[in-house]
Amino acid sequence: TFTKENLVIRSEGVAVSGVVFAGTPLVILGCNLRICWGGTVNPTDVTDYFTEEFRVNNFGLPTHTVHDGQPERLKLVFQSYFVNAVGDGQPDNIQRANVPFDGGAITFIVPRRNNGPIVENNGDGTGVSVQYTGWGPTFELSTFRAWARAENLDDFVAALENFTVGGQNWGYADIDGNIAYFATGNPPLREDLQNNTVDGGVPPF
Repeated sequence: TFTKENLVIRSEGVAVSGVVFAGTPLVILGCNLRICWGGTVNPTDVTDYFTEEFRVNNFGLPTHTVHDGQPERLKLVFQSYFVNAVGDGQPDNIQRANVPFDGGAITFIVPRRNNGPIVENNGDGTGVSVQYTGWGPTFELSTFRAWARAENLDDFVAALENFTVGGQNWGYADIDGNIAYFATGNPPLREDLQNNTVDGGVPPF
């Protein structure tokens, strides 16, 4: 049966019920016939901001960042924006917005920063980029698929290996009387912190 907040899946000998999110094909928080799990957000630090030096073209748009004195080419993602024309009395009268290249029509991507975007261009050859662990390929749905079929704590723990992005606290209980707690999410390795030094004395965000 399906309701707004609960979903029960019965196939391949699987019975699972719980909470789903819109667009997600699996139960995120719930129970099967042997185990139950729940979660809350863990504030794992998985995002960093970097001051960048740019190489720019004749239009003043960045084309490269500079790392250890070497230019590294940026990726460009061209954006299209559409807006409803207001005031003409026509509903859903969608028109393409005329957004300039230096006003948001291009997202500048820094491959070195896990394909993170430039979020600030100071106009003087410097700016700020963002690196986030979730901008690479991830496999969190594999975790929820495995939990729907898990029979014990070992199965539950094995599925946690695929949950790498998004710091979460997970509570576990099963019909055998076991309870457990886990925190998941892979923080990035930061060279300065690994060496017990932070360049400039400013900790990461």
